[in-house]
Amino acid sequence: MGGGGVFEVVIGGWGNTKSAIRRSRAGANVVEFAGPVLSATELRTFVLDWSTPRVLKLLSKSSSGALTTLLETPQQPESALDMKTMAVSTLGCTGVFKVQVGRV
Repeated sequence: MGGGGVFEVVIGGWGNTKSAIRRSRAGANVVEFAGPVLSATELRTFVLDWSTPRVLKLLSKSSSGALTTLLETPQQPESALDMKTMAVSTLGCTGVFKVQVGRV
């Protein structure tokens, strides 16, 4: 696979029972978090971080601003996190996204 490849980050999948990071769309989970993370009544903030070399993290941000790591991949191949694009979608559900690019 040339370039950075594809990562899929699933937040609140499987009926909001787990979240995962995958190396390909609908591929095998590299890491998983078991438990609900989404809310139908409250906007939740998540942060995707790749500032650690060759590691991808998904963090949850509380209303006080505290960050909690939900998922963290083992180190990936050198070029794996050369991110150039990002897509956001829901799968069989409705959802609202606010995407902010930059430092947390």
